[in-house]
Amino acid sequence: MCGFFPRYACHKPALMTDELFKSFLQEWDNELLFQNRKILLLVDTCQAHLTGAYLTNIELAFMPPNTTVLQPCEQGIAQMVKATFRYVNRSDLYSE
Repeated sequence: MCGFFPRYACHKPALMTDELFKSFLQEWDNELLFQNRKILLLVDTCQAHLTGAYLTNIELAFMPPNTTVLQPCEQGIAQMVKATFRYVNRSDLYSE
């Protein structure tokens, strides 16, 4: 995401909701449009990922069910991304 960190949002009872995911995708799509970039985003078949968002610069490709080997969350990447996000946001707060 090359320096682009979307705003942080959460939903306590769930990791992701369809509204949060759609909002995230639309925000990222706008940033990619501004940068004149297009991407292919691999997602699993989680119910929250089945969004009807209209995207111009992001193409969603759904992985087959039970492909946990390829899922970043299964590899501990989600914790790393969250930790990096929090570190960057705290650094920004202290530098202002």
